Amino acid sequence: MTTSASNWIVGTAAVHGNPYDGSTLSDAIAQTHRLSGVLPKQVAVDRGFRGSKHHPEGLQVLVAGARKFKEVLKRLAKRRSAIEPVIGHLKHDHALKRNFLKGKQGDCINALMAAYGFNLRKLCRCLSDDSFSRSSVLSILCFSGTTIYRSGLVIRVRQPNLLNIVNRLSLVVQLL
Repeated sequence: MTTSASNWIVGTAAVHGNPYDGSTLSDAIAQTHRLSGVLPKQVAVDRGFRGSKHHPEGLQVLVAGARKFKEVLKRLAKRRSAIEPVIGHLKHDHALKRNFLKGKQGDCINALMAAYGFNLRKLCRCLSDDSFSRSSVLSILCFSGTTIYRSGLVIRVRQPNLLNIVNRLSLVVQLL
């Protein structure tokens, strides 16, 4: 699961077997809510998630190809196609193509570490951006009680809920 505006990965899971895509949506929403503290209002999905039987209550699910969207919702539905390159980068750049860890727990760890690496690489690009001055980077590093990841997101990202997401992702990785 990624954010709609900037494609930060906010939820990841290794699903075993071959479940129907729609049945995994509730778990993905619950995981995102647990990690970020923010419950999404709208979700753009592909046609594999058709059928409102599996859609969570109070959540607007935008299935690609549906014809009943307003103009604002159409833009959000088109953002769904931006997720495919993220999946491709996870497979090719972050070792999600082949897993060398053992068992179902290894699958979960591999998926989590690939998502964490993707977000970390994206964060490093934000920190190396020319709009950052050296003094602001030093103030981020010297800021007591926080890490560069937290401070970098406060400065670069205008969506405060991403701060919680990265903090909780780093906490999950530290627990592993």
